[in-house]
Amino acid sequence: AAGTAPAAQERAPVEVADVISGFVRDVETGTPIPGAVVRAGDHETLADASGSYSLRGAGPGMLTVTASARGYAKQPAKIDRAGPGETALDFQLDPAGAVRLAVVDEDGGPIAGARVVPPMFGSDGSYYLDDYVETDARGEALLTDVSRLNPPSFHVGKEGFKAANTPKPKMAPGAEATEIKVVLQKIKVLQRAIVGRVTDEQRRPIAGATIEWKDGEGTSFGPDMVYGQF
Repeated sequence: AAGTAPAAQERAPVEVADVISGFVRDVETGTPIPGAVVRAGDHETLADASGSYSLRGAGPGMLTVTASARGYAKQPAKIDRAGPGETALDFQLDPAGAVRLAVVDEDGGPIAGARVVPPMFGSDGSYYLDDYVETDARGEALLTDVSRLNPPSFHVGKEGFKAANTPKPKMAPGAEATEIKVVLQKIKVLQRAIVGRVTDEQRRPIAGATIEWKDGEGTSFGPDMVYGQF
């Protein structure tokens, strides 16, 4: 009918791309690393022959994106994405080697089950203690993908021993693995005693009084000691 405005056409929703993309290259030469794996949570992709990658569907939020490749140290990166969109993120990976770590006690005996913890990436002393490799029956642990350019100090611990940090290994070019030995000192348990008298207000001794002791740590000392009482 005359004077009637034409009906507005509905517009199809615009689909927003959700992609993290960039290049993975060798930090020394700048050459691409084809086949490098780029991962964020359950999403992963491979870099192509030019080192280019596109990771789709990772979603918004604070994400840890990790690039790894054979012969290179793994490299994580944190990004904060407000929403779906296009995010550029390049990686430059350090050439890597292997470190074989031997953990022994003060007498030179191997310590099996010691935990060897690498530092968090980019950190020179912060360790995530749930990320570790255990020594085998010979007291040895093999750590691969260790940066040759920035080799880290490893944190080594075992229950009953004082924890220690290794010196930074000197990565020998072309060597199959760089050898490191670390000596852990056994914790010496000290026998302790608290001595005194229990009396009333007239300083007369009270026989059979129960003494409670608490140090806030839940520890006890001496053979057959029951914590909190003696």
